[in-house]
Amino acid sequence: MGGVARRSQSAYESDERAPDATYLLAVRAIGVDIGYVLTGERRAAGEAAPEAGTRDADEADVLAMYRQLNDAGKASLHAFLVSCISTGAMVQAATPRRAKRVPEKRRAALDQRTAENVERAMAEVERLKAERAAKQPKK
Repeated sequence: MGGVARRSQSAYESDERAPDATYLLAVRAIGVDIGYVLTGERRAAGEAAPEAGTRDADEADVLAMYRQLNDAGKASLHAFLVSCISTGAMVQAATPRRAKRVPEKRRAALDQRTAENVERAMAEVERLKAERAAKQPKK
């Protein structure tokens, strides 16, 4: 679904990874409510998006520029907007909603374990080198 492998889809559903803009646009095209995917809030059937019918010229310009972006540009813009909303920077609401950070926490834990494993491996290499050097006859 969404033009991604089954493993990627599974990672999205289990919150191991966050979907990118390309994926979200692809699933929107087949009828998925990406508003629900992003916020967890459903709209009633037939209910228009809150901003429907109220777009002004600035919003139309932003939308037109967005449509000119390639996939990397769209993903970058999406990441920027998510960071603005999740940190509360540049938002109109007094209490912004925080974006979920579970994947980053898991990655940080993985990075820590990886670093510990590398340290252990390097220590083992040094121990084996010293052991080998001790076994070799002195010249």
